[in-house]
Amino acid sequence: MKALIVLKLKFENSQGITRIPLDLTRSSETLKKLDLSFDLCQNLTAEGTSMLFRSISKLKALNILALDFQGCTKLERVDLDLRQFSSSLRELTLYFSSSSLLTDDGIKEVVESISCLSSLTDLVLVFHSSKQITNINLDFTKLINLK
Repeated sequence: MKALIVLKLKFENSQGITRIPLDLTRSSETLKKLDLSFDLCQNLTAEGTSMLFRSISKLKALNILALDFQGCTKLERVDLDLRQFSSSLRELTLYFSSSSLLTDDGIKEVVESISCLSSLTDLVLVFHSSKQITNINLDFTKLINLK
């Protein structure tokens, strides 16, 4: 049986999606790249993403992560802690465009954990038209590797 190394899933304009019961346990040792898009999944909430985020946190080989929550208008917070990937995650892309309920406190954990990613070489954060986000405190000096 071959091991899953790259997973790319798109659930675009799927307004019926309210939660993501995606279990990645079988790929926890091998999955290196995870690219998930939930563009315009307007009914997706923080509770609906909790199982996904728990599953992502168990991926031991992950070095590229891309999550797209553009147009997820009911997403009020992102409880994704990236600290366990501090020495492995090389690329991180997060899109939160038009997430009208997302606030500074709603993204605090993920933003704080980004500064712990010592292996990060590529970072893309998009908060376009997220009207409740007013203050993102990300210390980029921690991301600079002086080796």
